[in-house]
Amino acid sequence: MPDALIQEGGIEMSTGAAGLTVFFDRNVLHGSCGNIAPFSRNNVFIVYNSIENTLREPYCGRPPRPAFLAERRPRPLTPSGESLAAACLRGGV
Repeated sequence: MPDALIQEGGIEMSTGAAGLTVFFDRNVLHGSCGNIAPFSRNNVFIVYNSIENTLREPYCGRPPRPAFLAERRPRPLTPSGESLAAACLRGGV
């Protein structure tokens, strides 16, 4: 990592108990050390796009991505009025 980037933004470390979930923007420069636990590490990547930025047919005659990777029926998100933290605490997420 370039020293200038470290000097400009610093370094932050996320730590917590087993099962901790960390949400962060995909544009955040990040890294992790090797997994020293005897259990596997799972990652989930979720991308939210503007409703106007829907998928189009693939270029170059390639087949479309499967539905679990690329939703072709876009639906706008609607706020629930409840914070994510509150929903997690009540077990709704």
